[in-house]
Amino acid sequence: NAGKPLENTLRSYSRGVEIFLQRRSANKLLGWISYAYSRTRVTDVASGLRWDGDFDQPHTFNLYGSYRWTNSLNVSAKYRYGTNFPVPGFLRLEPNNISIIEQRNELRMEAYSRLDFRVNKAFRFDHLQLTLYGEVLNVLKHKNYRYSTVVDTTNGRLSFNRDSLFPLLPIAGVRIDF
Repeated sequence: NAGKPLENTLRSYSRGVEIFLQRRSANKLLGWISYAYSRTRVTDVASGLRWDGDFDQPHTFNLYGSYRWTNSLNVSAKYRYGTNFPVPGFLRLEPNNISIIEQRNELRMEAYSRLDFRVNKAFRFDHLQLTLYGEVLNVLKHKNYRYSTVVDTTNGRLSFNRDSLFPLLPIAGVRIDF
């Protein structure tokens, strides 16, 4: 196709819906819950090939709750779940092997899931407030991964990398407001 002008033959769409419920309160219990369903599809009109978009994540669920025990003590929890994204490319994972297939984005990452807890304790003084906090991320120690592919153009080899996102992670800190 030498001399033929380049043209964009990709057509895509994204559609979805989200439901969000929230309880607001200055005291005691507050929080929210949400669910989203979405689809992203791409079509190459030149070849007729259709696939899920690189950032297609059909199901996403979030839950957050916070409870104020006293005027200065607060505990909260946050849970996130997502069916996750495709691994971009024409790939299929087989035992001890990755093969190249004719359909794009068939291989998906495992579901993402994370539960976090946090505690805040505030100490008030005349002109400032000191808040100590402790947090534990990924309390359930779910194995969440990020995938990437790299093509070595010199030797034609494909590298498929799987990086682990953080495991159980405790955090502590101090915040000063003045």
